[in-house]
Amino acid sequence: MKRVLLIFILLSVKFYAQTNSELGWLPKITVSLPVSNSIKWVNSVEVREVVCDETIKFSHSLLDITSIISVKTNLQQSLNFGYVHRFEKGESIHRFLQQYNFITNINTLKVAHRLGFEQHIPTKENSFFRLRYRFALQKALNGERTDVNEMYFKLGNEYVYNFNKESIELRLSPYLGYKLSPKDKLELGIEYRGGNIIDVYDKHRWWIRTSWYISI
Repeated sequence: MKRVLLIFILLSVKFYAQTNSELGWLPKITVSLPVSNSIKWVNSVEVREVVCDETIKFSHSLLDITSIISVKTNLQQSLNFGYVHRFEKGESIHRFLQQYNFITNINTLKVAHRLGFEQHIPTKENSFFRLRYRFALQKALNGERTDVNEMYFKLGNEYVYNFNKESIELRLSPYLGYKLSPKDKLELGIEYRGGNIIDVYDKHRWWIRTSWYISI
């Protein structure tokens, strides 16, 4: 699994040599707070920093502040209702989201699915709507489950459909995770975002992701 992540990083460097590519860093902190046995409140802060955009440059792109109420309907399924406040280039963007999540297990492999609908309301442009489907595979690198001070591998694949542009964006993201304690973990990986796959890949975006997940 570690080799898969290494190969993906090497490929990202190769493909970045193409024109019309972008490279950046996405640090994120997520804090989950239980409200009841079936409800939790999830808050996160994510920053997007651009390192290269065809030429080397370092610039701040945006800030996302997210708050989600997650309702577990049973052991394998949950519903999310959330709000994202984005600050980008002097503009304030409001995003509302609704998600359905379900998990299946195939032996020691965890398979997570997420179907979501989003409404984006910018202050300077027209509103737009997106439909998203994501599935992720997760596997412990030691034994059948990931214990404290152990690592795991996760591979995510997502498709984002923009109703207004009638476009589909592909996202692919391999991660290595490390469980620091029973209530927090770190993930490091590369996320690739392609352009409109219906027509042509008009932009190749590569993001180095570092995520810290904390449960209170």
